[in-house]
Amino acid sequence: MNTIGNDRLKVTFRYPPKGEPYHRFETIGVMEEVLLDGKDVFTEPEQLDSSRFSCQGVGLCGEYVWNELGTEALKGECFPKFGVGLMEQNENHKPYDMWDASYHYTLFPVTAHFLGDRAVFIQEPLPCRGYAARITKEIALSGNCIFSTTTVENCGEKPISMAEYQHNFVAVNHEPIGPDYELNVPFNKELDKIRDGVFSIKTKEKAPDVLAVADKTMYWKQSMGEGFTLFHRFEKEDLDCTGQLFWTLRNKKYGLSVTEQFDFTPSALVQWGIEHCICTEVYASIKAAPGKSCRWTRTWRFKHE
Repeated sequence: MNTIGNDRLKVTFRYPPKGEPYHRFETIGVMEEVLLDGKDVFTEPEQLDSSRFSCQGVGLCGEYVWNELGTEALKGECFPKFGVGLMEQNENHKPYDMWDASYHYTLFPVTAHFLGDRAVFIQEPLPCRGYAARITKEIALSGNCIFSTTTVENCGEKPISMAEYQHNFVAVNHEPIGPDYELNVPFNKELDKIRDGVFSIKTKEKAPDVLAVADKTMYWKQSMGEGFTLFHRFEKEDLDCTGQLFWTLRNKKYGLSVTEQFDFTPSALVQWGIEHCICTEVYASIKAAPGKSCRWTRTWRFKHE
C-alpha cells in the first residue's frame, strides 16, 4: 500500500516513482491526496485542462533547484537533478530547463517503508561530476497534522548549494478559486505586489482588480475560473523572517483551512495560482560540505475553522 493514516488523516502517495515525463518533481514523499475526516480533500493536480502544458505535478510535491549544474555538461553527458536522477544533457552547457520535457534520465534508486501513520523514503545517490546526495524524507501524522522532515547528506566530493521548495497544489474539496477563499501570508512584507502578478490567460494583460490585499491576506473579488492566472516571485529581502513563518489558505464556504509552517528561514517565496488551485512555494536553502548534512521540517495542519 502507498498510504498512511490515523483517526483524522489519510495520505496517499504517488509511489513508486514513474518515468517520463515526471522529470521535474522529486520522486519521494509526493502526497497525491490528503483526506481529512474521511471526506474533505485538499490536494489537486497541477493542471485540469489537458490542452495546457503540464509537468504532471500533484498535491504536496517538492522540487530541488540547482539549474546551473547543467552548464557543467556537454551534450550527451549527464548531470544530477537532485530529487529525480541523472539528466542527459541535450545541448552543450545548457542550464536545466524545467519546461523541457525531452530529457532522458536515470532515476535515483528509492526505497520506501509505509508504517501505519508514518512513511520513510530514502533516495540513494548516483555519483556524477563529483556530486552525490542521499535524501531521506520521513512523513509522520499526528492528529490533523502532517510532519515532513528531510535530511540531505552530501556523499560527494564537492559542496552542495541548492534550494528545495514544495509546490502545494491545494484547494478545498475541489472548490474553484474565488471569493470563498482567502490566503494569509504573514511573513510577506510585499504581499500587495501580488496584484500585479494577476493576468488574463486570454489577453495576457494585467488584471489587478481580481484580488484585494489587506492585513497580509489575499482576498479574491472574482473567480479565477473567469480566465485568470497569478504568479509573483518574492526574494528574501521582501520577507519578514523574524516573525510568523507560516501561510494559511481558508475556504469560507466549507469552513476549512490548510496551514504550512516551517522551521527554517525562507530564501525566497513564489506564489502561483490558476482556476482550480493555489500554490504557496516557500524556498529552503540547502548548503552542505562533503560529509555534512542539512535537515529541515515542514508541517501542514488541516482543520475546521
